[in-house]
Amino acid sequence: MAAVVAPSHHYSGMEMSPDIKAELRSHQDIQQLVLACNKEGMDFLRQGQYKQAFEQLKYAESVLIAKQGEDEPTNLLAVMCNNLGCYYKRVGKLHAALSYLRKALKIEVSLRTDDVTVAGTHLNICAILSKLEKHD
Repeated sequence: MAAVVAPSHHYSGMEMSPDIKAELRSHQDIQQLVLACNKEGMDFLRQGQYKQAFEQLKYAESVLIAKQGEDEPTNLLAVMCNNLGCYYKRVGKLHAALSYLRKALKIEVSLRTDDVTVAGTHLNICAILSKLEKHD
């Protein structure tokens, strides 16, 4: 994820313009919204409320992609892909789950995410491949 400078700080002795401050607040608001939707989506998923889970997770995806684009890898995009992968696994759409989890793994590796997170994604992928009886 890109580092965000708090709006009250100065950079190289210069105060940030109001436009830059607004953009930083907007970026932080988007991140908080996406994180909240992901949390709610996963809570709904744990409770077996699949429709609500799907709506929250897909809304988070659309907000994030609209703001940053699909080709800009961030930790938040990896989390979102991982969560959608878990959703699709739970509802039995294994190919969709595999697609999202592979995308999450690719992002995690490119961002050098911690080993525990990457290992968890690998385990989720292995579980799906096993259900698909792809043991190659």
